[in-house]
Amino acid sequence: MGRAVIAMALVGGATLWAYQPVWRAHWVYEDVNAAAQAEDVHATRWATAWTWRLASTPSRAHALNLGLHLLIGAVLGVAAWRWGWTPFGAMLATGLWWLHGMNVETAAYATGRTEQIACVGILLAGLC
Repeated sequence: MGRAVIAMALVGGATLWAYQPVWRAHWVYEDVNAAAQAEDVHATRWATAWTWRLASTPSRAHALNLGLHLLIGAVLGVAAWRWGWTPFGAMLATGLWWLHGMNVETAAYATGRTEQIACVGILLAGLC
């Protein structure tokens, strides 16, 4: 179990290192529009609008997205383990989620937060 924790810490560190350019990034073209729309109190995507108010600067928004990205990977690993995968398979699922290039958009673009919130909800529902 100790080696598994060390392995996951290394993969998590590699993920943080891989996404380090995002930490200093500014708004991307669609992020500015999304931030302006979040001011609507009656927004249809209330959870996303709430997070826009919580993280209104580029650095906060990117940090929140990266945190959600890491959370999704962790919940995915727990879900895979609970669904009968081996511990190695669950760790592999987590590592692939964290480092696969297809997931860069939701972690790097602040507007990708809607998909991340939906993914957290779906995975948590699958755990019940």
